[in-house]
Amino acid sequence: MAGFCSNCGLQVHDGDRVCGNCGTPIAGASSAEKSTASVPAQRKNGNKIIILIGAAVCLIVLAVILSNVVGNFVGYKGTIRKMVKALQNYDMDTLESLASTINEELYRDMYEDTSKWYETRVSSTLDKYEDKVGTIKKIDIKMIDAMELSERRVEELKDMLVDIYNMDVSEIKKVMQVEMTLTVKGAKKSASYNVNELFLIKESGGWKLFYGSL
Repeated sequence: MAGFCSNCGLQVHDGDRVCGNCGTPIAGASSAEKSTASVPAQRKNGNKIIILIGAAVCLIVLAVILSNVVGNFVGYKGTIRKMVKALQNYDMDTLESLASTINEELYRDMYEDTSKWYETRVSSTLDKYEDKVGTIKKIDIKMIDAMELSERRVEELKDMLVDIYNMDVSEIKKVMQVEMTLTVKGAKKSASYNVNELFLIKESGGWKLFYGSL
């Protein structure tokens, strides 16, 4: 007389010792048969655990990769990449938009036309590169080191800007000092330049660049 498996509910027939679907012993089977029949079920459970562990490891690796990729295009690294791309394309509007409010306040007092100051400085930098490599084709970045200034040093910086330049420093949240190497690929050859003191300032609008020395 046909019946049903007590584990998965699949129909079983007279003479069946184990369920053909899940391997569960059928009521009435001998102890030896039950022991043998349970092996496929145990293997299935073991395989499920291995699959789950593998899936968890894959998710962790994917999360790390995504974190690294996203980190290169947002935060202070993203700001640096935008700066280098704008420098390569002589995009003055973007370079000015990436400037810290400190730059604006500092050079507004020193120069009547801050846009002219940016243009002069960028042109001078590009001229130096092109004199050595020819027409610039691409600029690549290699990050060497990045250090966030301590709260004490940031407060000292704020005090100095207030005392000397009477600046509004309320926008300054954090300061990052970066060392990197720029590889400039030109029509004639390539050359590398070390940038030892690039400062980025975290303001309400995100990470901004300070084009100068602190």
